[in-house]
Amino acid sequence: MFDFLAAIGLFFAIEGILFAAFPLGTKRAMAAALDMPECVRKGGRTLGIFATAATDVQIDDDVLDHSGIPLPSAASIRL
Repeated sequence: MFDFLAAIGLFFAIEGILFAAFPLGTKRAMAAALDMPECVRKGGRTLGIFATAATDVQIDDDVLDHSGIPLPSAASIRL
């Protein structure tokens, strides 16, 4: 979950840099997005939700073994 939040933070940081560096270009891009048909925007939202859910499932599968018990981290394993 931490990686997901870090990715969201990185997304907002990059978006902020784009707004600061290219204000007219981002304004044109937002105007173009508003001119898109509603079905295209709904499809984008649906795919975004699906991708977020698929990422969450993948992260949970990596953290848990198949019995549902969390795996120990590499730092906690001593030889």
